[in-house]
Amino acid sequence: MAGHPRCEWLIYGELAAAVVASPADLPTNFTYDELKKLNYLHTALSESLWLFPPVPINSRLSLAEDILPDGTYMGKGWFVDYLAYAMGRMEKLWGLDCKEFKPER
Repeated sequence: MAGHPRCEWLIYGELAAAVVASPADLPTNFTYDELKKLNYLHTALSESLWLFPPVPINSRLSLAEDILPDGTYMGKGWFVDYLAYAMGRMEKLWGLDCKEFKPER
């Protein structure tokens, strides 16, 4: 988010409004209900995790033969990799602006 000052200011404004709306004591922690109201912060964090997932590649071992949703056969004992980093950048799935940081989407 540091590379997107507009988004940073929108998050700052949302947090500042939440602090003003709360009691006179400035909170050191937000309650769950207060956090649920921070919509732009949520979308910005989700967008960050979508573009830069904490686990970019995830592997699994099949316990039995199966057919994947796209029709690919998978045998017992085969490894299957899921590349979250690459899938977050697929134009086929997300459109032409898939590599852009856009919390408003």
